[in-house]
Amino acid sequence: MILNMITGYSASMRSEKVTLPAFVDNVLADMPSPPEDIHKHVAMGNDDEAIQESIEYMTLRPYEPVMLIGKSMGAVRTWWMVYKHWRLLSERDQPISVFLIDPHGWQKGDGRIGSYGSRRPLKWNEEWNLMNIRFNVYYQRNKYPRGARMNGTYPNLKNEELCGKANHWNVTQIDTRPGRKVADGIQGAIRSLM
Repeated sequence: MILNMITGYSASMRSEKVTLPAFVDNVLADMPSPPEDIHKHVAMGNDDEAIQESIEYMTLRPYEPVMLIGKSMGAVRTWWMVYKHWRLLSERDQPISVFLIDPHGWQKGDGRIGSYGSRRPLKWNEEWNLMNIRFNVYYQRNKYPRGARMNGTYPNLKNEELCGKANHWNVTQIDTRPGRKVADGIQGAIRSLM
């Protein structure tokens, strides 16, 4: 199984133990029966290199299921990676699960990604309905920015708001209520790919 992570801006400024890769390590360690053979790849979500790195990594292992996880700006980048490279991903013979945590952010000047919540929505490609792709989106809602808007129909999309005092930081801390909810969601998505 390929586990590809794209982090957001602020995740890189935090201590290593609370970044997205460390959170995912905790999620895997918390699973009763985690997958035995996981190939992890981590990219920063601050430019198109993150997308390119991720695509190149996945093409090295075309016969493995893929779990794409993005946080904040990295979640927006993950979405656009699937949107822009769906033909390449559709050629894979294995399922793909896309897990977006708190998708928001902006990238100046790239022509696609704006400040989300009130401006450009993340687009849904109708051809995804025919592919083996599953989406899970977890939002935090109690502070600005409030997550990316989406448009279109989403037959494969599981979209959940985080409850309680979810914020930009505790959604990736497994010992918090919002972090536990995200961890459970990631574990469920991984189990569905096994």
